[in-house]
Amino acid sequence: MTPSGNSGAAPLKSDPTTDDIPARPFNPHRCCASTAMTALVQDVLRFMEGYEAYYKKRKRRRNAAAQATYEATVEAVVCDLVHRQLEVLGGQVHVTQSHQILRSKSRYKDVALGKTLSDILKVMSAEEMSFITLTAGERKFTIKDQALNVAVSGKQTVLGSGSRLLRLIEGSCITFADIGRTPDEEVILLREPKQRDDKPGKLVDYADTEETPTLREQVQVINT
Repeated sequence: MTPSGNSGAAPLKSDPTTDDIPARPFNPHRCCASTAMTALVQDVLRFMEGYEAYYKKRKRRRNAAAQATYEATVEAVVCDLVHRQLEVLGGQVHVTQSHQILRSKSRYKDVALGKTLSDILKVMSAEEMSFITLTAGERKFTIKDQALNVAVSGKQTVLGSGSRLLRLIEGSCITFADIGRTPDEEVILLREPKQRDDKPGKLVDYADTEETPTLREQVQVINT
């Protein structure tokens, strides 16, 4: 696919009212859909490679599989933050940093939601990089009753486009057409019954049957 033109592109800048813009969930299924977006992501990867080499962050090179996961994770983060910035200036996303979730396996997870995500975000948000802004999440433990039962609550980590990423966006004329979705994204979603009207039920893993591949293809065609 060729890079999209200037149509639909708008000047992008940090919005001083970002605190008033609710962060949406991080979408780990974003990917490059044009040479322009691919070039932008490659720029980010080159800077990050230089950072790792300068600060000797790695004792040995990643193997092929780990490198592919690393690059796909950076691609997803960059693409989703660019997408969010196109949705609304200063837009942010929130993402889990729970080791339990990031290390778990699920048909609904993309490789971007893996165990290396936290380390990748640390590099991308480093002062020398400034590709993303990162506001760390928090967990709170509250004793609910005299039986010492504990309630857990908190906020997820919030990500935004950093100053260097904003400059790359402004210089590339990126539009929504330059950002796609990964082909292995699960399109058949099985959920538990709703507990609240304003929230969908939790996703449930399931085993494929003989009919599942055909149904999946039909849904993918509908979504195209």
